[in-house]
Amino acid sequence: GYTLLVITNGMYAVNPLIYPQLSYDPTKDFSYVAMLANTPTILAVGAGSPYTSLPALISAAAAGQEKLSFSTAGEGSDNYQVLQLLQQATGIRMLHVPYKSGTESLTAVIGRTADATAISAATSHSFIESGQIRPFAVTSARRLANQPQIPTVKEVLGKSVEGGSLSGIAAPAGTPDAIVQRLNAAIAEVAASPLAKDKVYARGSEQVDGSQAAFVQRVRDDQAKWATLLRPTAR
Repeated sequence: GYTLLVITNGMYAVNPLIYPQLSYDPTKDFSYVAMLANTPTILAVGAGSPYTSLPALISAAAAGQEKLSFSTAGEGSDNYQVLQLLQQATGIRMLHVPYKSGTESLTAVIGRTADATAISAATSHSFIESGQIRPFAVTSARRLANQPQIPTVKEVLGKSVEGGSLSGIAAPAGTPDAIVQRLNAAIAEVAASPLAKDKVYARGSEQVDGSQAAFVQRVRDDQAKWATLLRPTAR
């Protein structure tokens, strides 16, 4: 019970739906200890893209179903999740171009091999500042503290598209409650520290409810949401 896992929403909610065989069962194998942070993404295109706004990109995609493409770090990744949500919210269909990593996915958009992507808010700042990508909107309920000039998707489209990478700590199923609660308290202390605020929450990630009950409920909610979105096309 002392081996811990940093687990993300893709691992517990999306992967079980898109991969026919996994070496774990997220509903049986883990004790969910505490959420750490939610890191939204920023919908963006390359600096040389002909699309100058998110509505323009949506209109172009609607006019030519699956002719425009979006790059991701593969099925189950945070940018894959966000682009699925965007398509579901707007009724468009774009061609999915998966890469092996977020870096390759971003490079494809910068080089205009792909039309659009969603980049983690935690790593987007330097690419925006250097003019390599054109940011359209952030996939969170509110604007980012470190990049307040970027509007939310709801502000731009009038539709809520909230997603990204939720991370938390999980322990093996059956870990004694006393140990889980001790771990939860320790994580809460770290999350409240100046170091976490400077290195994590001030750089694009959002602080979340750190209670165990909140994490368990979030896992259930995410699993239900993605089952609705992905089961019709799951393999």
